[in-house]
Amino acid sequence: MEVKKGYKQTEVGVIPEDWEVKKLGDIAEIIMGQSPLGVSYNQNEVGIALINGPTEFTEKYPIKVQWTTLPTKLCKKGDILLCVRGSSTGRKNTSNDIYCIGRGIAAIRARINLDNSFLEFLIQVSVKSILTLTTGSTFPNIDGKSLRNIAVITPPIPDQQAIAAALSDVDALITSLDQFITKKRNIKQGAMQELLTGKKRLTGFMGEWERKELVNDREQVKKGHLGDFFELSPSKKQMRNNEIVSFLGMEDVSESGKVLKHNEMCFSEVKKGLTYFEKNDILVAKITPCFENGKGTCLDSLKTEKGFGSTEFHVLRAKDYAVPRY
Repeated sequence: MEVKKGYKQTEVGVIPEDWEVKKLGDIAEIIMGQSPLGVSYNQNEVGIALINGPTEFTEKYPIKVQWTTLPTKLCKKGDILLCVRGSSTGRKNTSNDIYCIGRGIAAIRARINLDNSFLEFLIQVSVKSILTLTTGSTFPNIDGKSLRNIAVITPPIPDQQAIAAALSDVDALITSLDQFITKKRNIKQGAMQELLTGKKRLTGFMGEWERKELVNDREQVKKGHLGDFFELSPSKKQMRNNEIVSFLGMEDVSESGKVLKHNEMCFSEVKKGLTYFEKNDILVAKITPCFENGKGTCLDSLKTEKGFGSTEFHVLRAKDYAVPRY
């Protein structure tokens, strides 16, 4: 492949001529965690706060949950904290204090001639390479040597600072939009509370509302009924082997009630034991924490008449006088 003037081919792809490819260990100090003795753990804020894994991680900065009086490896404020063991491998936070780090964590610290904000974004895009090292592992585990040997692109300092500033601006915009969405979601929640209880009536509507029970008794649930509004786990209709049906996993449904991805297949390809549903049915998550977050959706936009999904869904079907979306 021809490389444009001013660029060069490297092991990580085509990059500008004045940029370099280095090992992560050459541009950053990597401190692998070491768990202190269990007898030193406490929740009385005695000693130094301990980070053992994703339990203490949030969206950005870790939280203090437990402490140790016999600290081993320490991270500094501003270090990038990376999970290196278990199913959470690749998750990262930024240290906002001095912490003791357990063996499930690595602290990554920029060396001289490296912008720390740039390093944070660099680690973010390098996570894919990090996870490649654990492919096929039942219990993923990244050792210090493998982490230090990951190839990363290193521009000159002015480029690093400009890139980090641009990406930080995008992060700030995303945060602003998230706050705006949260505000609108709270407004919607308030409107739902008023409209669904009848405290506020839409223009042109009058008259008394009826009160009906969602669940009447245990026997009705056993028989597949949920009181006045729904049937639970409705029976299947006959299907042909070549009939096109939908498939929805838990990850295909957002917590705001939208279908994120729509998969279609022949009925003959559907595995046994999956949850059956039809267009206009309602899916509700059975499992925690999805259930507490209200995860589910109304299938009135389903592209097929029938479908199958995760066994982690309950299927509700509105009775004749109930509007599914309501």
